[in-house]
Amino acid sequence: MTEEKLIFILKESGRIFQQYGIRNVSMDDISRELGMSKKTLYQYVENKADLIQKILEYHHLAEKNIVVEQDWKGKNAIDVLLSISQLVCENMKGYKPILIFELQKYYPDLFRNFFDIKKQSVAKGLRCNLKSGIEQGLYRQNIDIEVITQLYVQNMQELHGLEMLNSGEVSFEKVFQTMFDSHIRGIVNQQGLEYYEKIKGLNK
Repeated sequence: MTEEKLIFILKESGRIFQQYGIRNVSMDDISRELGMSKKTLYQYVENKADLIQKILEYHHLAEKNIVVEQDWKGKNAIDVLLSISQLVCENMKGYKPILIFELQKYYPDLFRNFFDIKKQSVAKGLRCNLKSGIEQGLYRQNIDIEVITQLYVQNMQELHGLEMLNSGEVSFEKVFQTMFDSHIRGIVNQQGLEYYEKIKGLNK
């Protein structure tokens, strides 16, 4: 077994789930779409649940690596948040809320474990960013780091279940950017607000 083969299986299976949904796709469908026998497929994953878990783990690790690989030198706390928000929006292009619904309904343990890990990762990064922003004189000195962190993480989780996303009324990118904008404006001081408005204007 090779890591390259496993990555191919995870990426292509993820694409198939994105296109057809989780419930409607069987392991027979996966093996046929990938052009490999089920025997070969089962050398890399135990079953459909194991495949989904490995896909979630792969995407979470890929997201973390994208953030780690960025050049943050010379960037302040607001720059970092803006860059990460752009990475999130880029990564969520083509996102279909039905996938989260199906994960919750048919694989609740996998969904809960995945979001627990994701929330911990986001919370850790956000705490660090809030501390940096305060030290850099861009965020208000009196903000409660832990309360803001928990509120943001909770909003992030609830974002995936919004009915307006399920109905297709608005895009994930639009809702996330609105949530992100509210977050920024709630923590910056006057200096930070002026810098944020300036950067937003330059990026239009």
